[in-house]
Amino acid sequence: MARVAARREPEGSEAEQEFLLVTNRKMLQASEAFDRANEAEEFQAVGMRCRECLLTLIRELTSGEGIASEPDPPKAGDFPAWNDRIANAVAPGASAEHVRGYLKTTADRAWRLVNWLTHTTSATRSDADLALSATSHVINNYALAVLKKRIDAPERCGRCSSYKITVDWRPDLGSAGLYIARCESCGAEKLLDTQRRRVKPASVD
Repeated sequence: MARVAARREPEGSEAEQEFLLVTNRKMLQASEAFDRANEAEEFQAVGMRCRECLLTLIRELTSGEGIASEPDPPKAGDFPAWNDRIANAVAPGASAEHVRGYLKTTADRAWRLVNWLTHTTSATRSDADLALSATSHVINNYALAVLKKRIDAPERCGRCSSYKITVDWRPDLGSAGLYIARCESCGAEKLLDTQRRRVKPASVD
């Protein structure tokens, strides 16, 4: 019972979980490995799983059009280079300097931490727990930001001008499900294509 209670479910909205299906599955596996770990080498293994989570995150965030289609893409395993590129894409311009810097710094520190944990022979439970938390934080930081950019979700509601725009996943719409941009202030909705473009106009724009 204690083992089951310790299991960590994926964080974020249903839309974010659908967007990062593989990453969230690997994150859950890393959490379960942590729950079973008792020795240093098992804590190291948690670091390896966290490292794979971050690499999988990069692949899912950059799949399809957009970020990955830019010229001279980094190598698949070059997390720091992809981190820079993704942060630049989701938080461009001088006004987003601090947001962009935060995204880059937290992801870079998490990457260094999980790599250190993978190789250290003195790994402890608290080290592995910190690596899990850092990895989950990076996933949460990027999930919604990249999803909104990918599907071209608006920043403001065209009906009431509110910034309270969320992205919902509606598996009941279409053969493969659709994303919906919804205004939490007035309830206006807009259908969005699962890749990046809108399906048809609605109130939120």
